[in-house]
Amino acid sequence: MNLTFLLNGETVALRDVAATTTLLDLLRETRGLTGTKGGCNEGDCGACTVNVVLTATDLPQGADCSPSAHDEPLLCTGDVHYHGQPLFLVVATSQLAARRGNIRYAEATPILTIDAALAANSRFEDGPRIWQRGDATAAIVEAPHGIDGVIEVQHKVAEATGRLTGVEFVHYARCGWSQDLSLPVADRAMLHADNAYHCLPCGSKAIGCAPTRPLPPRFAALAGHRACWASSG
Repeated sequence: MNLTFLLNGETVALRDVAATTTLLDLLRETRGLTGTKGGCNEGDCGACTVNVVLTATDLPQGADCSPSAHDEPLLCTGDVHYHGQPLFLVVATSQLAARRGNIRYAEATPILTIDAALAANSRFEDGPRIWQRGDATAAIVEAPHGIDGVIEVQHKVAEATGRLTGVEFVHYARCGWSQDLSLPVADRAMLHADNAYHCLPCGSKAIGCAPTRPLPPRFAALAGHRACWASSG
């Protein structure tokens, strides 16, 4: 058998190669490339062995890792909700073999921001959670000064001047594709708006948005105390 191939940029022509000669033996014995390892596609060392591939249908029913709503299957059940989502398990003798999995995606429109989640009505609760004391709307109307707007990032706290005579909060929480602890976290943010400053009157609303993104780290997501920003003024 005659062979001609390109090896490391060099054209190699071999004549009368035995049909039983493996590519591994050819590289090691005739070309001196001893860095190649035995067992390539032969199973001698197991480096190319994949024992089993497990998908969601292979797991016991209810293989879910959600702590609350049972909406977070351990493995993908069809739709991929976020980048990095576990899709399947590979039992193999090396990472090289496991990485040979081939995944084909059908493109879909992601939901990456709170505005996009609101537009798509992608949320967890049936409606916003509302807590109220007194008539905040009337107090705001009667206040000598009013501010209306949207703030996404906390820049500054503890202003030296000014006192709130009435305030209404709406907290939009960028949760994740599964519920996890999102609702109590949103509640915590909502209640933190009045947990220490006792604004009178005060109203607070929490809306948990569900974008197609991974859940924030659980303890970082519990930082609902940031809702105190306005009360610190």
